[in-house]
Amino acid sequence: MTWRAASARWPYPEEAKDVLVIAGENIEHFSAINAVTAVYRIARALTSRAGRLRRKEASFITADPRFVKLVELVEARAYTRPPLSST
Repeated sequence: MTWRAASARWPYPEEAKDVLVIAGENIEHFSAINAVTAVYRIARALTSRAGRLRRKEASFITADPRFVKLVELVEARAYTRPPLSST
């Protein structure tokens, strides 16, 4: 399943909790790229327009088991990718 298909309900989820809902429901189908995209969207949602982290909301998100699972997936898939060739 692609991120686009998983997030069809929200064309571009603007809140970190919405991204977590999508990830939590579809994580078993996520590729490494889907997982990284979800983490990126969470990071964007937790950053104010001034570039500051919304610490209170971030503490709730990082404590969520779905976020922990998502980060573990990113870490696990990062080590299964072949290194990029320098040539």
